[in-house]
Amino acid sequence: LEQFLEFANSKTRPLKVEALKFTGRFLLAFLAKESRAVILSSLPDLNRLFKIYFNLPGLVTALEPKQRIEVIEQNFELVYAIFVKFGPDLWPYFRYFILKLDESKDSDLVERTKMILASKLTLIAGILNSETISSQFLPLLCSRFLSLSKATSLKVKVTSVKVLSSILKLISPSDRKKFCDFYISSLSDCREWRFEFSLAGQLETLLEIFETEEIVSFIVPMFFKLCKVEAAIVRKFAAEHFYLLAKKVAADRKESLPFVMEYVRFFAQSSSHLHRLTFLKLFGSLASSAPDLIDDFLLSEFRKVAGAKTPGIRFAAAVIAAGPHSSPQLQQVCQEIKELILQSGPPEAKKVFEDALPPKESDPE
Repeated sequence: LEQFLEFANSKTRPLKVEALKFTGRFLLAFLAKESRAVILSSLPDLNRLFKIYFNLPGLVTALEPKQRIEVIEQNFELVYAIFVKFGPDLWPYFRYFILKLDESKDSDLVERTKMILASKLTLIAGILNSETISSQFLPLLCSRFLSLSKATSLKVKVTSVKVLSSILKLISPSDRKKFCDFYISSLSDCREWRFEFSLAGQLETLLEIFETEEIVSFIVPMFFKLCKVEAAIVRKFAAEHFYLLAKKVAADRKESLPFVMEYVRFFAQSSSHLHRLTFLKLFGSLASSAPDLIDDFLLSEFRKVAGAKTPGIRFAAAVIAAGPHSSPQLQQVCQEIKELILQSGPPEAKKVFEDALPPKESDPE
């Protein structure tokens, strides 16, 4: 340990750079080799090593940009493994490190460090107790990874928000509830499609971890807001997963299902072409994965929307109508739509039904 510390503080740059690159590996090797008793007895020396490890962004400022990134990448890819070996007592060191990180003037280095750490936040949170996660870890995550600033880029925020729902799993329902507003306000504050897509991708986890009251009061409005955003990829992804939301509400609080379907009615009856296309995605999601939730109202709206002469609408309706369906009522409406499209087009919608036909058997020779 003394020899390594001597190298890390060396005035010979090549020797110092190599020592800094290997700080994490040396620390991990030491923790893996020694017993807990030896580790605890070595805390004074370990503190000197931790002081180097958790101050690396400041120690590499004099190095070439490429060398700085190499030092950071080689060290902080190991931060979770070091956490595992040392245990939750490492949290104060890590917290100090995150708080000091934003003071660095090297924005590229800060972003690269945060991107590495963001991918490990869920794992690190899993080592801590629920109280520490709620009172310290999550506030730090929100202020240093999820709030845009000079030290927190959109790239970091998008990467970090992907893991938020999995971290919320680890805390109590009452503490979890406090983060409902975060999702709603973030969607309003950050209208960037990658961020919106990250939120849409968390729907299944959010439905799993939040109580029915929160699902109806905040997830439902947030979901349909995602169905209206500018980015088509986000609207499509969200709408195609509507069945998850509908099935959850139907199972846990069926009396709230009409409230959910009022949003669907808006899309069906809107004068906006994009909204009606979204309605077809919402309807198609139910048709393929939750057909028992399709009532006469939805069937009627499907029939009306599919009757439009707009090629894109007709094509989307044809995709739904061509699919296999177990519900007799849905089959009947789909047959009507099929006949309408085969009669009046457009050609690309007709082709959907032709492609759905089984291949003809070749004549025997």
